[in-house]
Amino acid sequence: MIRFSNIKHGDALLSALASAGGFLPLSSLESQLKLSRRSIYYIIKRVNTELRTRDLFEISNVHGAGYALDQSTITALETEDDRYPSVTTTIKIRNKLDAPYRRALILFVLITDRIASLNSLADQFSISKNTVINDLKSINDHLAQTNQPLSVVNTAKGKTIQGAEYDQRRWVFENNHVLFKSALGEPYQTAKREFVIQQLNLLEKITGNSFTDESTQALIPFIQWYLTRLSLPNTHLKGFNDLGSSLTLTWAQSLLRDCHIDNQAECRYLSFIINTQPLTHVDVDNPLLTTLEPIAKKIVRNFEGLARVNLLSNNSKIVSDLAQHLVTTYYRVAYNINYKNPLLGQIRSMYQQTFSFTKVSIQPFIKFTNHEISDDEVSLITTYFSGALYNVDLLNRNQHTPSVMVVCSSGIGTSRLLLSNLSSHFPSVNFIGPFSTFQYENSDLSDVKLVISSVNVPAKNADIPVLVVPVIPTPDDWQTIADSLERNKIIGSSKSTITIDSLMDIIASYARIEDPNGLQQALSEYINQTNFQKATPLTPSTELKARNNQFVSDHHDWLSAIHTSLSPLIKKDIITQQYEDTIINLTEAHGPYMAIGNGVMLAHAKPNEGVNGLGVNFTLFKHPFNLAESGKLINLVIGLAPIDQHSHFEFLETLLKFIQNKDWINQLKVISSEEEFLQLLMDSKLA
Repeated sequence: MIRFSNIKHGDALLSALASAGGFLPLSSLESQLKLSRRSIYYIIKRVNTELRTRDLFEISNVHGAGYALDQSTITALETEDDRYPSVTTTIKIRNKLDAPYRRALILFVLITDRIASLNSLADQFSISKNTVINDLKSINDHLAQTNQPLSVVNTAKGKTIQGAEYDQRRWVFENNHVLFKSALGEPYQTAKREFVIQQLNLLEKITGNSFTDESTQALIPFIQWYLTRLSLPNTHLKGFNDLGSSLTLTWAQSLLRDCHIDNQAECRYLSFIINTQPLTHVDVDNPLLTTLEPIAKKIVRNFEGLARVNLLSNNSKIVSDLAQHLVTTYYRVAYNINYKNPLLGQIRSMYQQTFSFTKVSIQPFIKFTNHEISDDEVSLITTYFSGALYNVDLLNRNQHTPSVMVVCSSGIGTSRLLLSNLSSHFPSVNFIGPFSTFQYENSDLSDVKLVISSVNVPAKNADIPVLVVPVIPTPDDWQTIADSLERNKIIGSSKSTITIDSLMDIIASYARIEDPNGLQQALSEYINQTNFQKATPLTPSTELKARNNQFVSDHHDWLSAIHTSLSPLIKKDIITQQYEDTIINLTEAHGPYMAIGNGVMLAHAKPNEGVNGLGVNFTLFKHPFNLAESGKLINLVIGLAPIDQHSHFEFLETLLKFIQNKDWINQLKVISSEEEFLQLLMDSKLA
């Protein structure tokens, strides 16, 4: 078995290709790995990135033959040593790094290697000695400015880090998302990796906790580095006080015993590291829960007083859920672990009032910890309240009216568009939201009878179905929504109980019918027509216009199609490469939800994912491509770069009207040149 990849199933993929002796068809990979085609495509992409980092040939793909590894790559991978690596970061960095990133890696080298000369650092990072000297000064300045109890000092043998062992580990743990994705982290990517994964899986079974992807990505490489760290002399902690869960502590003791480490302080430390992660703790033996439950109740009461709502009567679990969350918060706060919430800006913006109320309400917890709570931590607690508020009469709505929860991941205005369209088509229905997937997962679903989501989310309750629809539904999608609303008794049947015969009898009583058959047919068509199929005049937007539009005549797979579509926006510096990567990752994670019907894909992400300016472009493909191997054929990609929640909203509304217009779509399908395509956009006043 090859031990190389840090991607789940990556090593299994590489092993299968290495033993194939040539090209391996995709169907064989599906059978051996027991994974879907889409998952295999995703793993291959990620593994190729890892191979490039090591200057190894990537996995090759020959149409009709399959996938294969170059023999030189196989030889290199099979010689990878799965033992503990020598505790040194000897990998040479050839690529030019930006200064802040390079300085972080230099600090990591000094912590890991314990000592390094100017010459060795210069050689390792391919920079001059003067640059190293300047970097070390900048590192010390930054450590002082951020109140880190660490500093770079001189010794007779070279540069080293002055500071307690715990503080050095804390810095590595807080920055591991960057450090272990770099080449410097590679020595630790194979060390005891399978062992660590197995141990974390065991911990899940023992405690009943479920690790998030974020937690797993943080814990696996850090524990690998940590176990390697313990092989060095004078690195074991002599004392570490922790109120950790008895189950987690027992697990930590067992793990370290298997590694021939008998140190109770280290057992408590490892237990503490686990407990710092934003996990769903269900371990009732954790002694902190008893202490934190009354504090959580005080926080909820404070919030109720500020918001003038009654949460406890509507959500009996909010106190216990919040108390369990505060366990992890306590560990991070008490031991000075800085948590960065990537959704902070979004939460603070979208739920401004709830965030403000939460920040005031948590005073009992601040008093208990005797530490200030960062906005990142406050935002996590805010999600518990924002999830609980959906069934509270803050907006003067009837609490007892069955609700339909709307879930959308985009957060760029398309979610607002979906909610607006739903409310417009079904005004009698109490739609609530839009909620993020995180909020949905942490919400109480009382009074909810149906969840409508633009992304695939698991059903939380067998009695509450989840309906997945595009953010811009087609007429067929609207019919599906109506059927689901009827099936769940949220609206009455759209199929009127009025019969054609009874209408004919009534009309015949008051008027002479000259064409009975024609009238009967017209009445039938009218009654069977749903209210969401009404024709709407096209009213082009006067604000946002498409620029840098393209007609593509050659064949593309879905990944290269997205790249081709967004390239003009990248070249114009409207978006960054990060934006394209995010769209691809979202498609791989959630499926083809950006396919909005009639062969159209709305390629979009959030403004903070790499948007420099408002923009949109159209790319028409003569040969449709299969989006993420989903079976959805796409020939028109609309690249949208939003700068906020509303600037592009009018454009999206206009776009919906064109996409649902069959004549316009049919015109697209017969276009054979770029000139024809651009003319259609000009005539439609979209460009």
